[in-house]
Amino acid sequence: MNLVLTSEGFSVTSFVDAETALSACLLQPPTVLLLDQMLPGMTGLELLGRLRAHGLGCPVLMITALQDPAFDRCALEAGADAVLGKPFDVDRLLAWVSQRRPQAG
Repeated sequence: MNLVLTSEGFSVTSFVDAETALSACLLQPPTVLLLDQMLPGMTGLELLGRLRAHGLGCPVLMITALQDPAFDRCALEAGADAVLGKPFDVDRLLAWVSQRRPQAG
């Protein structure tokens, strides 16, 4: 996924675990956050809840292998802006991220 995004001109930062992502996002808030549900250290939902509790306001796309409408609802209630199930179409991911790219000006 990183290669696809960087080839489209996006700057991408990846993290090895949820705690590292939490610290980094609070220190330097991202423009857009792609957040997988399955993370070392805590779930994506737990991380999202902690980020939102600290005031992180950027758009968040939750990515999950779960095909469960109840999970989608929980993710949206936790502060995700959208949920994308795996496997997903790369063009759909690029469209979502592109719509949230800050406009030059």
